[in-house]
Amino acid sequence: MKRGMLVRILPYFVILCLLTDFYLSSGQTRNIQNLKAITTSSNSVTLSWTVPTSVDDNDYVDYDLRYAQFPINTQNFELASKVETTASAQYGKTDTHTIDELKPGTVYYFAIRYTDFPGSFSTLSNVAQQTTPLAGSISATPNAVETALLTAETSQHTITVSNAGSGDLEVSFYAAGFISTTALPTILSPNESSAIELTIDASALTTGTYEEDFIIYTNDPVNPELHIPITLQVTDNGNPVARITGSTAVHFGEVYVGSYSQPSWTYVANVGSAPLIITDIDVTNPDIFIDEFVQADTLNTSEEYFLLFQYRPSTPGLGSGQIRIHSNDPANPVLEVSVSADCIESPVQLVLDKTSLSDTISIGQTSVQSFILGNEGIENLEFTINTWNLPSYMTITPLSGTLGQYESTELEVVFDASGLTPGVYEYEITIENNDPRYFGAYFLPVKYVVEGAMVNNFTLLNFKTNQVVTTFRDRVVLDVADPEINNYTIQANATSQTSSVKFVLDNNEVNTDNSAPYRINNWVLPVLAQGDHLISAQAIDPSNTVRGSLTSTISIISSATITDFDVVNAAGVKLMDLEDGGIVDLSSIGTNSINIVANTNISTVRSVKFVWGGTTARIDNVSPYALKGTSSGDTFWSATPGNYTLTASPYMKLYGWGPVGVSKTIRFQVVRGSEPTLAEAQQKENAGEPVITGLLSEEKDIISLYPVPVEDELQISLKINTKEAISINIVDLQGKLLQEKNFNPVSDSSPYTINTRDLVSGFYIVQIQQPDGRILSKRFVKN
Repeated sequence: MKRGMLVRILPYFVILCLLTDFYLSSGQTRNIQNLKAITTSSNSVTLSWTVPTSVDDNDYVDYDLRYAQFPINTQNFELASKVETTASAQYGKTDTHTIDELKPGTVYYFAIRYTDFPGSFSTLSNVAQQTTPLAGSISATPNAVETALLTAETSQHTITVSNAGSGDLEVSFYAAGFISTTALPTILSPNESSAIELTIDASALTTGTYEEDFIIYTNDPVNPELHIPITLQVTDNGNPVARITGSTAVHFGEVYVGSYSQPSWTYVANVGSAPLIITDIDVTNPDIFIDEFVQADTLNTSEEYFLLFQYRPSTPGLGSGQIRIHSNDPANPVLEVSVSADCIESPVQLVLDKTSLSDTISIGQTSVQSFILGNEGIENLEFTINTWNLPSYMTITPLSGTLGQYESTELEVVFDASGLTPGVYEYEITIENNDPRYFGAYFLPVKYVVEGAMVNNFTLLNFKTNQVVTTFRDRVVLDVADPEINNYTIQANATSQTSSVKFVLDNNEVNTDNSAPYRINNWVLPVLAQGDHLISAQAIDPSNTVRGSLTSTISIISSATITDFDVVNAAGVKLMDLEDGGIVDLSSIGTNSINIVANTNISTVRSVKFVWGGTTARIDNVSPYALKGTSSGDTFWSATPGNYTLTASPYMKLYGWGPVGVSKTIRFQVVRGSEPTLAEAQQKENAGEPVITGLLSEEKDIISLYPVPVEDELQISLKINTKEAISINIVDLQGKLLQEKNFNPVSDSSPYTINTRDLVSGFYIVQIQQPDGRILSKRFVKN
């Protein structure tokens, strides 16, 4: 070759070398050399290999994995079955893939190539060879189960599982619902069988049909899951059934005498069809501790009772006993849970001569108390008083120590109440120690009551007899009808550090008592009005400082009431009882010179106020309390026909002073015997007859009402010649006054207007009372 030609060819050679280097650097000449089968089953093979390039460094990485029943080489690779998979690990790591749906007992060949550049694949990997094992073939008899049980009954059934295949059969079992089994996963050789025991349980099931599948999982490629249907027909047993669904025997292991075990628990369930009543729970050994059973517990079907218990040994040795659960289960009225423990003595035994400390002192005083701490164990007791939250007003000495067997020491506790406020101070002294029974610490409770100037409570008493009526803190109720109320006072019961007590009533200072017993002024209670009043007692110490106070409520009530009314004559002789809605017939009683007496329920009423037609008519200070009776000789009422309203109110003081009791109001009618009564008037109105009373003409059209029925306003036209005012009343059919209105006289052509908007639908009577007492009436209807 000529020199000039070599020069021309050299650039192309360099370019070819660069392309070859790029191709080599891209990994296309490399291939996977460690493809192998790592696991196999009758219908699958799992392969593994090392990732030849980094997924993180290449955006495009893909595999071409194939398998065949013939040996694979470069020429026939495309004829093998392709498996879709992609790289999932980083360079140098291991990728795996499982090929399914293979044939049992068959030789398979596997090969792979990869690409990290589109259209360009590596050379073929090594060829891995793997034979799938022969498969088992499952059969089971029976292939279905049907049974009938009462609620809570059980039955046993056997399922025979056989391997009719050429390879091993792997089986596992799943039971749920009312089906259970104790069978464990197993492997059956060809032609081998196994009996699987099933329990069908109708616990907590009521009448009905229940279905569930018993499932057998296998490696049989044809039947990977074999379902055996179970049908259960249940009939109510009509009874509760108690069953322990938790532990029936518990051993707590080693437990120290004088200590307690970790808690354990169990469950009692009602698997019957009627309510289960747990009536009692007891133990045969008092060292068995259970949560307190305070009352019967009722469990409905399928409900459970949670029972928590511990072992607290009192003596060394093997401790055992039973927890007995009593119920209304007719077949099993008592269930038992066996409990045991190995009870041993603690090598270190902390003992104290006191279980608590307490004292009551005054502000400024100091309490000094002590307790003995000892060791009755064979090993040394080490103790330390934890002071991280020890109050500043308390000191304890010594704070630590070591005690040998039967040694003891005295610890002193000093409580200084200087600068403290009254109250209760509680604390737990934490004694850290190595006695294993106390799990690191023993807690000794202490309680100190610091008294200052303070009021503890109130006493209601009779200051004349010094008799205590009641003691209270929050509220006291006083009845002004009580004949002794004028003798009552309130006493503040204060501590010995109190020098005086200031009484405040309804935010107003009443008095300050400077010597015990501390009492409010005697005149205060009898003058209190009805309702609630706040009383406060402020305790003052010798330095004239208010240290504490107590506030309570005084509720003033009155049980005094007007019981009824009597009609009496001018001489005070009773003529008749007078009730609300009553009628006084002047002709029947033979006089119109009458009086009305209000009767009270108790003798402590001192006056009665009479309100007549909305105006106070009289206050009577002498029993019997009457409407009329004055020093001017107005001792009776000259009654005239009409409708009247009277209210009487009882007072506990003269002249209508002091607390008032329960008032009573009556509405009544006064008539003459020659006139129809209200009942007679209603009877005529019900018959459709207009009623005219008094001395007026009996013309049927003397009263005109419109519209009829009425809605909002009733127009009344009267043919009456009068120059004086008249009264128009609306009453119901029972005679109850609903509306009363006075009118000045108008001409015959002008109607009187009554507002009926507030009346409910029904029948009513309009009554016209004239100045001379005569009455006429007529019925109307309200829509």
